[in-house]
Amino acid sequence: MALPSLLGWLFTGTVSGALAALVWAGGVSIFVLHHVTWAVNSVGHMFGTRPFRTRDNSTNFALLALLSFGDSWHNSHHAYPRLARHGTDPGQIDTSALLIRCLEHLHLASDVNWATEANTAPRRRPPQAGSVLPARPMTRRKVTVPSSCKVRLIGTGLEGALLPSG
Repeated sequence: MALPSLLGWLFTGTVSGALAALVWAGGVSIFVLHHVTWAVNSVGHMFGTRPFRTRDNSTNFALLALLSFGDSWHNSHHAYPRLARHGTDPGQIDTSALLIRCLEHLHLASDVNWATEANTAPRRRPPQAGSVLPARPMTRRKVTVPSSCKVRLIGTGLEGALLPSG
């Protein structure tokens, strides 16, 4: 937050320039970044394509790819979390993978796991008609609460769990 303020003061020579830079380059950018991150974790579990088999509802949502630096290829990320590039298919924009590739060429990163046809094939789904598929519906799992987590309300005869049951 100090760097935007300093740059604003250097460019304008005024305190108001420093404050404006603090608000726009500091506060607004943090606000946008948090909302993009939250969108990836919500929209990326509801809408988009599911090219890989995973145990969850994660999807690849192309509309957020640029803003999320490639993190919106969420289904790919859940299928292969160790891969440096989550945009595993040609044409999928993944700017964070571009940065990692540059660091690798500069010998600042090593032993990087890159997506190949061979290492992504085991979980790949066969192509389906239609490009955007809704995520599969959430299923409720029965949760067994250990007796050490149960609470007994003295004098009421009521018993409950400290953890949510569903």
